[in-house]
Amino acid sequence: MPTANDGSTFAQTVPKVVNTMANMTSLSGSLMRPPALAAMAEISTKFVDMHGLYDAAGDRIAQLCRAPEGYTAHVVCGAAAGIAHATAACLTRGDHSKVRALPNTSGILRRVVLLDAGGDDRWDAAIALTGAVLRRVDVEDRAALRTECARSDVACFMWFDGYNTSPTIPSIAELVSIAHSARDGGGGDPVPVLVDAASRLPPVSNLWSMTHAGADCVIFSGGKAIRGPQTSGFLLGRRELIAHARANGSPNEAAVCRPMKTSKETVVGLVAALEAFVQSELSGAASGGYAVHTSQPVVDALVAGLSSPPLPGAVTLTVLPEGPWHDVQPRGHPHLAVKFGFTEADLTYEAREMIEQHRQVRAANADLYGDANDHGRPLAVLPNTVVNLVAHRLAVGVPAVAVNTTADGIVLNPYTMNLADAAIASRRLREVLAWMLPTSSKL
Repeated sequence: MPTANDGSTFAQTVPKVVNTMANMTSLSGSLMRPPALAAMAEISTKFVDMHGLYDAAGDRIAQLCRAPEGYTAHVVCGAAAGIAHATAACLTRGDHSKVRALPNTSGILRRVVLLDAGGDDRWDAAIALTGAVLRRVDVEDRAALRTECARSDVACFMWFDGYNTSPTIPSIAELVSIAHSARDGGGGDPVPVLVDAASRLPPVSNLWSMTHAGADCVIFSGGKAIRGPQTSGFLLGRRELIAHARANGSPNEAAVCRPMKTSKETVVGLVAALEAFVQSELSGAASGGYAVHTSQPVVDALVAGLSSPPLPGAVTLTVLPEGPWHDVQPRGHPHLAVKFGFTEADLTYEAREMIEQHRQVRAANADLYGDANDHGRPLAVLPNTVVNLVAHRLAVGVPAVAVNTTADGIVLNPYTMNLADAAIASRRLREVLAWMLPTSSKL
């Protein structure tokens, strides 16, 4: 990365990435809304009482999210921090001695967090850092879920919404019904249901549908579709639970979530961004679709830029009506799939050699995205297949282009792009294919 030695500011020297993937932390989240930037600048000129700010922001967020009676919100430094805060709330339940003890849970009976056995395990550390014990249960086995929820050592059930796509999983309302009633007759109180919905916006209706389904706390990211500060998120939940969560975080000093500090700028920036998001999405829904009104022109520009003249090699363009996977956020709006019909044997000698050199290498944190892909470093794609070589060359060029990969091609997500990005992505893909394919394939 260049340094600012020519009179430029440091920010001006940071290279641009064309993000065709999604609102991802590793790609800096999102582009902040102007009202959020203005609110952050305005509050930066004065000192405020953070407790009072959290109270006011929580009530305003709850209002925007159409929360049920008795609910409020709390701003945290991202959805993962929200998971930790909500877990700590269920472990301590207002007991100040337990707040001070975390992450030591040896004196806490209810220290088990139940998780879906078919769910997302990437965020286990955010739960475990509180000292909680993690236990997985097959949610499709309703009887087993009820039995686990009835145990006296269970503090809460954590549900990662949108990850498990089995058609037979319980709805949030059914999960709540099981968790809240499992201890009936045993003298125990309901097991709180916490929902991680970090990437479940849009549609805007998710801001209220999950709490009205009975979820005790829902966790959202502020740095994705809301387009607030990247280091922002919020818990939306029952007022008592939110109070317990706040007791475990900043500005309180002897608290396990104290390191997860939010600034006054983050708090007001998130509120301003959420206000703009809700207004924009409701307006979009009224005119025919929450995301289509911004995504479709970009998809159209990509198709035009990649269709004429025809791309080299056997390439098929397909507009998908909605995102193919849970992590290509959001679903419900068009994406462009680019399928490659050529094989490794069709490539130039240099391209084949690059694949051969990396064929046996596996990415350090490969899991959900395949042996060549690390979600935490999406530009560090190992070029060990035809598709991954395309993604690698796009990532290391100037400007870098980050793409989603499939078994036979790439998927371009217009939600994080504008028309200028579409032109750049089209040009860069043409350059990569021209390098990979022999001259005879470029006709």
